[in-house]
Amino acid sequence: FNYITVISLVKPFLRPAKNFADRLTGPLTGRKLRFNRPVTGRNGVGNMQSIQREFTIGSLPAVLWGGSQEEVIVAVHGNFSSKTDVPIRLLAEHAAVKGCQVLSFDLPGHGARREEGTPCKAQICVDELREVLRYARERWKRVSLFGCSMGAYFGLLACREEPPERCLFLSPVVDMKKLIEGMMAGFQVTPERLRAEG
Repeated sequence: FNYITVISLVKPFLRPAKNFADRLTGPLTGRKLRFNRPVTGRNGVGNMQSIQREFTIGSLPAVLWGGSQEEVIVAVHGNFSSKTDVPIRLLAEHAAVKGCQVLSFDLPGHGARREEGTPCKAQICVDELREVLRYARERWKRVSLFGCSMGAYFGLLACREEPPERCLFLSPVVDMKKLIEGMMAGFQVTPERLRAEG
């Protein structure tokens, strides 16, 4: 990749907050980030709630955030999340100020696709992400990628041959095998036991 940014929110959350968004602080500025306030910048963008459009890419439920721009950031959510979850809403708010739109979609088994029955397997997710990236490349001059958790992993796999303009990752999973083996070890499950129990 030409440019990779890893976003990390490393400050511990020392006091309780009303909701997840109240606990997020900007990693570089230390100020609270709120996704539901008006955004203004050189492009005069208004409240993010009023400038999002839901549609489908093929059969994939998607959301386009922000007013018309030359650059789009394709956002891939993490596990137990969706195309409109807090990290993507925060990204869309700040991207609008920088002159970028955000395009997000639901992975199998998430958001509008919870009941659909398609398994959330790496190859399926990578194929769907490639479809969204093709859609984006046909419509914007510059395409960047944002991935949260497992979304970062799927992004790395999907962009192996055609790297995006920029990559931004939040809590990235970059070694799925190591993650799964670590989770199995935590529950005292060995590969041998898995093979034996089928």
